[in-house]
Amino acid sequence: MSNLINNLGFGGQFNIKANLSVSELMNHDMIYVYHHLTEGAVVELKRYSENIEGDPIFKVYYKAFLLGVVTVSGIIKSFYSSERSIIAEVSAVSKDKYMPINKLDIQLRVQSFKKAS
Repeated sequence: MSNLINNLGFGGQFNIKANLSVSELMNHDMIYVYHHLTEGAVVELKRYSENIEGDPIFKVYYKAFLLGVVTVSGIIKSFYSSERSIIAEVSAVSKDKYMPINKLDIQLRVQSFKKAS
């Protein structure tokens, strides 16, 4: 990973944020938690499988409830390809009044700090 950081041109301290859209929203679990999902709510991503291009696919959970799946691709994939579990936060929620969520976005963050000598 340090080789990747050096190739990207980051000195020793950087912060990357990626917004990902949750697909295959699970309505059967969503009915129990949709009113708790707001911007900033913490969700857990658990490794599920990979797509044909080798991008990792994670199931998205809020507490014990399955919300859907998300594919991690692009530059952010390099940081999370070996992870089994990730903590993320909800960045956007779209829903109609008294109806389940139609769109859910989460935000992943990558941070690195310089080591103090």
